[in-house]
Amino acid sequence: MRVTLDFRHRDLKTSGDVGFQRDGVDQAFSVGLQGQILPRSLFNKLEAFASFSFQKVDSTVTGSQGSRNVLGYNGRIAWSPKDTTNVNFNFKKDVQTTVTDETVENSNISLGISQVFSRLMTGSLNLYLQNISYFGGDRKDDRVGLSASLSTALGRNWSAGARISYDDTNSSGSQMSDELFTYDRTQIGIFSVFRF
Repeated sequence: MRVTLDFRHRDLKTSGDVGFQRDGVDQAFSVGLQGQILPRSLFNKLEAFASFSFQKVDSTVTGSQGSRNVLGYNGRIAWSPKDTTNVNFNFKKDVQTTVTDETVENSNISLGISQVFSRLMTGSLNLYLQNISYFGGDRKDDRVGLSASLSTALGRNWSAGARISYDDTNSSGSQMSDELFTYDRTQIGIFSVFRF
């Protein structure tokens, strides 16, 4: 079993022509635990990681300044009942900046499973829930998504695969049109990876 400790201090500043600016400072103290944490007779392998952060955000939105303190967290629990199977649960909450320099509080939880079918074939399935709260207003986005992928090895350093995902997003708030940000989306893609 391994325990890790980490401390981080970060200063962020954004600027641009879209009318939003953000100055942010956050400090994070994280504790990580990896290894066998339950009896091997019950679980073949269980790994866990958790971190907590205190974030102080000063933001300017359409000329109005505000300050907010956010308790953030980031964690992962992964269980491997077999050498070829991995089940993982992830949870995260932090402060982010959008492409239009808007400051948002982002919360996300996900449940995933990956499976090695053979020496050449690997697949994964992931379900997630996300909540985005915008600073300087009452807009909130709620999103649920499901994705699946399948990949195969084509050589020693080359692999390829396909991925499909579905997202459903609902927005609420008095300062924007709900219809504009309420939508569902299906994406299909293929990819290839070459490792040097």
